[in-house]
Amino acid sequence: MTQISVTISDNEVKTALNHATLAVRNLPAKVVKPIMEDAKDEARKYPPELPNQRYVRTGKRYEATKLISVIGNNQYKTSYRITSNPRYADGRSGNPYVLGDAKGEGQAAIHRGRWNKLHVVVLKAMEKIIDKGQEYFRAVLERNGPP
Repeated sequence: MTQISVTISDNEVKTALNHATLAVRNLPAKVVKPIMEDAKDEARKYPPELPNQRYVRTGKRYEATKLISVIGNNQYKTSYRITSNPRYADGRSGNPYVLGDAKGEGQAAIHRGRWNKLHVVVLKAMEKIIDKGQEYFRAVLERNGPP
């Protein structure tokens, strides 16, 4: 079996690698979390009331839409999940009729075009995370340290 070992003795290279490692570890807190907070706010935004609307809004959807941090099997594997599962007096949930399901389907006709689909909100957030993550990582490498 062939093996290759690399030993780095240049302090500049070691420092750059340490900064890159730090940038990767900081991505969840510095990049992902703020974007997911914005996505949560977008998902919980109420549309204008319908003309002659009889339903009185309770605010349960707003209160039930949360960003949850999920810590992985080590401290550097943090992920974020947006949940929105309000429970009404009779125990039923408004899901997926208001925000849609995980595939972006199931939203009731009365809510289409009015409420943001959670699926779409998260897809937009993922695009921002990729762009900001690349920008952050590039900045760390070019500046030789986190911005």
